[in-house]
Amino acid sequence: MRIRWGRVILALLIVLGLCGLGTWFAFQRAGLQVTGIDPGLGGVVAPTATRARGFVPATGEGSAAATAPRAAGTRAVTGAAGARDDSGLPPFRVLTLQYTPYMATLVHMEAGGYLEALGHDLQLFDVYSDAIALDEAGQCEAVRSGEYQALATTVDATRKCGEGVAVGIPIGQSAGNDAIVVKAGVDTWNDIFEHAVAFTGYSVSEYMACFASHSANQPIQLPIRMDDAAAAVDDWINAGAEQNILSVVAWEPEVSRALAAVPGSQVILSSKDVRILWDIVEFSSTAVEREPAAFEAFTRAYYAALRDLTRDPDSALAAMVAWAGDDPGRQALLTTTDAAEFRQQLDSEAFATLRDAAQLMDSRQTLLNRLDEAAFYWGYCGVDVPPVTAVETLIAPQFVQAVKADPELLGQPNERPSAEIFQVTDFTNAAAVTDAQIQQAQVLFQKGVQIEFMANRTDFRDPAAALATLGEAVRFLRTCQDCVLQVQGGAAYPGPRICPTCTAAESDRLAAARGRRVFDELKSQFDVPEAQLYLVEQPHAPQYPGSNDEAQLRQDRQTFLTGYQLGGR
Repeated sequence: MRIRWGRVILALLIVLGLCGLGTWFAFQRAGLQVTGIDPGLGGVVAPTATRARGFVPATGEGSAAATAPRAAGTRAVTGAAGARDDSGLPPFRVLTLQYTPYMATLVHMEAGGYLEALGHDLQLFDVYSDAIALDEAGQCEAVRSGEYQALATTVDATRKCGEGVAVGIPIGQSAGNDAIVVKAGVDTWNDIFEHAVAFTGYSVSEYMACFASHSANQPIQLPIRMDDAAAAVDDWINAGAEQNILSVVAWEPEVSRALAAVPGSQVILSSKDVRILWDIVEFSSTAVEREPAAFEAFTRAYYAALRDLTRDPDSALAAMVAWAGDDPGRQALLTTTDAAEFRQQLDSEAFATLRDAAQLMDSRQTLLNRLDEAAFYWGYCGVDVPPVTAVETLIAPQFVQAVKADPELLGQPNERPSAEIFQVTDFTNAAAVTDAQIQQAQVLFQKGVQIEFMANRTDFRDPAAALATLGEAVRFLRTCQDCVLQVQGGAAYPGPRICPTCTAAESDRLAAARGRRVFDELKSQFDVPEAQLYLVEQPHAPQYPGSNDEAQLRQDRQTFLTGYQLGGR
């Protein structure tokens, strides 16, 4: 029989090709190394050495040596992670961070299949993985475009992104996870910015530094911007004569590492005391318009997961650990596998319950204040913030408002996953501050502000300018309910060439009256409670008594403000 070798060779090539294709498909389902995505319910991208806020390095891993800076907007695999959907359900794609206690609800939500029960496949993507590799600008565009439905981020990042994204779910407020750590000799917020300060550039750490810098009226003169918190802490620890970095802004666990490494160091500002950092789930406005039912299902599933996490955190952790298994991508989302440590870590976040969220979304004023502050503080530090037609468009209240009608999800007022209480409103309802509390309080900063008064009177020369100055002065009080602003009028003693008949007693009385006027304006115009204001009736002593120099007299006539933090009330 004549063998047709050409056909035989062709057949063999076809068989080999089919075998290779089959092997490739099998590898795609079984192996995680091709795309870095777990093929189970919801994809989780495998972690990289680049640290997100709060990432805990594996045992023995170097602090900064393994960290490589990300190129702006780099995307190694555009959208490849979300392509895997073995559940048959429409995917709901959420960009997340590694190791953050406030991620606990989202991880529990994925581990428990809460959204799958409502007809959608929750898929969590590590935003800093090699397969995604999005910097903050890239995250903004990915959500704004609708490629991802949501992003776990902070309010200040939402404001920096601008129109096209909106606050959908308030996760909570950082309550101790972020801090400014200082070396011996730095005693007030003013002192921080007289020397170099290190932080992760354009992150929540820089935002925290901007807040403290503005509150103290002390510009950041020597910023040391690093790619991540570990590198910032390393530079701070190793700083010497050539680069004397006395302060570092970081998040846990780097805060604890910094304190342990430098004897005499201390936390001078903690997010536990100043609730400036708000963690949220940011929604894509494009996707909301396209598929509103999916976002209501996501919101409902989120609060069901939060309810169960609150009622039984140990069982929630067990489910999360079982879900993570041996998958490195999923393990990166766990803060710990120890139940006691897990409960302790939850206390570093003041979680917003559905009751809290409903109050925020019904009024929206507190959220609007946070968005306004974000634009202000970033602008103060020279970071561009895009204009928006209306700040209200950066809030999507309808889904929380819809879900709050479910009494089972609303829960009881005292049901919270952590000991920290979410601060729903600005300022405090505590009793008026006492002299004894002021005497025992920690001084945060001292500054003088220029408020022009009419000659020999307590009337403002330019009321609009005066109120603008005072509005900036009280910003920090909104997010620090244990903080107090002390007000004191400044006395100027002009020399005989300017006012030959003026007396010190007259100048003192006028200064005290002007201090009282500022104190009253803060209460009446800005609703600051007496619990956060303290008036010193005696005038601030002049620095240039008897001066005939108007510039020096203007400095003495300043209104002097001192920020205090009480020891708790």
